Amino acid sequence: MSATIDIALQNLTESDISKLGFAIKDFVAEWDITNLKERIQVRDEKHLAPKERVSEYAERMKTETTPAILITADDVVVDGNTRIEAAKKNKRQFLPAYVLDLDYSKATAKEKDYLSALAAKANRHGQPLDKKEKRVEARKLAAQGWTTDMIGYYLGVVPSVVTQVKHEIAAEDKLAKVGMGSNGNLQGASLRALGMVADLNDQPFTEIAKLAVDAGLNANDIKSLAKEAKTAGSDKAALDMIASERAARVETITELGLTGTVKPPLSRKLRQALGFVVNHAENPAALVEFSDAYIEQHLEVLETSVATLTAVLAAQKSRA
Repeated sequence: MSATIDIALQNLTESDISKLGFAIKDFVAEWDITNLKERIQVRDEKHLAPKERVSEYAERMKTETTPAILITADDVVVDGNTRIEAAKKNKRQFLPAYVLDLDYSKATAKEKDYLSALAAKANRHGQPLDKKEKRVEARKLAAQGWTTDMIGYYLGVVPSVVTQVKHEIAAEDKLAKVGMGSNGNLQGASLRALGMVADLNDQPFTEIAKLAVDAGLNANDIKSLAKEAKTAGSDKAALDMIASERAARVETITELGLTGTVKPPLSRKLRQALGFVVNHAENPAALVEFSDAYIEQHLEVLETSVATLTAVLAAQKSRA
């Protein structure tokens, strides 16, 4: 079909389709919805054709022209699930449909991912995909090598989400390479942090990943360890440093193994607490107590804190 596709496809244009290597080969004014074989799934099953949207479409169908759906040559629905369910509700058997120039049953894995991208783009009207559904599709397209801009265009996701997904993929690829499965029991920010340091040599990367699992390291811990490993000078020096870090976290590792949860190390809690003090380094007078009722208590706390921190500083310098 050479003419520009009608607005009936709502959130898709002919360019959206042709960019992915597809084309419209036919328009069927009355496609029999009983021919439906399969649906391109970009939504969780519980979100497919939501009841309120079906009811809304069913009412509109009684008085308005129904936008065409999009199907493959072998009757697999790319866009139009809600309209199909609305038609059933109205006991209507036929809908207008544009037909793509390929059979889903013969499509490659790459073509199926591209069809999912079309379905996601089409779903940006009305009831858009939720965050989880977008991330699932973003992973497929990132794995296909799509640019951040193109993924954002088809899925409606911001660049930071695409970047996070790419880091997750990099981590999973590296973890699989070193024999730790698809994610090494890591997820979220910790998994993404490993993806950011996936350029580490295999041995240091593996030991950092294992320590991350065993000690429940957060993203900052992982990135800090990786930075030290990169500057260690050799894999052996990096592995020695990581082994030392593991020894320092033995209590945390034991606790995580026994309880399934881990508390932040006391050293990290101390840094967080001292952050308040450090923020007033240029204006210490702001921390002086002027109320007569609390001056003695304030002095006692300050003196005890200074003595404790002096001891901590000496012990820390001995490990430097």
